[in-house]
Amino acid sequence: MVRGRRGSSLTFAMIGRLAELLVRVNPAVRRALTLTYSHLFLDEFQDTTHIQYALLCMLVIPSGRLTGAASPIARQHPAESNCFG
Repeated sequence: MVRGRRGSSLTFAMIGRLAELLVRVNPAVRRALTLTYSHLFLDEFQDTTHIQYALLCMLVIPSGRLTGAASPIARQHPAESNCFG
């Protein structure tokens, strides 16, 4: 948890949601990120949250610039069908 000066706070989940919102509603931010990072390697893919997965879908998965690694016993990510079809 991140605490501000006046007692306000943000949780890790809230920060993720804010990042996803920023990327989703602002094409300039999305474009800047895709131009800055040409590829992404993601370890422990099965442990991504739905919000993190939404960011992946917007930024790198459509371009095919994602390489992921997962545990051999990991199953398909629950949100995967939303991104791939």
